[in-house]
Amino acid sequence: MHNYVRSRGLYRKHEYTWIKDDHEQTELGIVDDEEFTINSNDPKAPKNVRITNFRDQSTPALIVFRDEQKFLLFISGIKADWTVNGASIYHSIAWVANAELEPNEEKNIRRLIIRTLQGDLQNNISSVIESDPENKLGFKVDFNKLKQIEEDETFKLGDDDNSFDSSKKIGNNINNLKDELVAELKQSCLPKDEGFLIVVSNFVADQLLKDVKVWRGLSSRIPGEIWEVYEGKKKPQLAIPLLQPQKTRPLLQPQKTRPLLQPQKTPQNRLIFLLGIAVVILIVIIITYTYMEVTGQLILKDLYPQQHQQRQIPFQNKS
Repeated sequence: MHNYVRSRGLYRKHEYTWIKDDHEQTELGIVDDEEFTINSNDPKAPKNVRITNFRDQSTPALIVFRDEQKFLLFISGIKADWTVNGASIYHSIAWVANAELEPNEEKNIRRLIIRTLQGDLQNNISSVIESDPENKLGFKVDFNKLKQIEEDETFKLGDDDNSFDSSKKIGNNINNLKDELVAELKQSCLPKDEGFLIVVSNFVADQLLKDVKVWRGLSSRIPGEIWEVYEGKKKPQLAIPLLQPQKTRPLLQPQKTRPLLQPQKTPQNRLIFLLGIAVVILIVIIITYTYMEVTGQLILKDLYPQQHQQRQIPFQNKS
């Protein structure tokens, strides 16, 4: 896998040019010149497309592409530390490898993509490119440091092809969708397909991304906050996207329980209930009446003992 850097020097005589990792000036046809055929059923779709259709010199862009012979990771819009008459200079960098990536190359490529999406790779790349007025090109590149950046294994990656989501999706170039793409790249390998695998840009229309059948495409011209699956079926996510706040619940949450057997209110049950109440009331009345009668007789006996005795005479035997 080889590195290519495109930039320019301080003076007007210096023009944008590519330098290969052997420090020699070169051309990079796969980025600047080559056309790629689009196989689309849409009659309005373009027949051919170039890498330049997806990037602008001063606009950040990330492009991952594979054809029959080469694999390309292209990053543009990296602002330089110097200017020309007040005008900003922007670097571009490309990694070019054989179409069939070695396992370590594939992981290095994924790390570079992830770090670009997270926004920290651009500053590291800018630090290895310096203005050099004495150089005929006007700038120089420390390719040794660039190699160290390429092989940085700060975080580990999965290589599970079984978790690969083959559906093709596009969406708005916002942090949430970038984070979801980062999580996906950390878990599974890149597709083995040919064509445009990843395009992240600020000005590409959604229809062009669909025409080239990009695997993952992000553009500021696409509205919304979720992915649009335009081909294939979306694979269910097994993990929650990173950096997304979640509403938490207590581990033990009291639940409202109900009796296992809950009596049902029916007309028959209601009638039985009313009859029961009537019986209880009747019993209370009988007991109360009996008590009052007995109590009354005792009171009369105490008040009129003679009359009580005379009343009992007919029941005595004569001697």
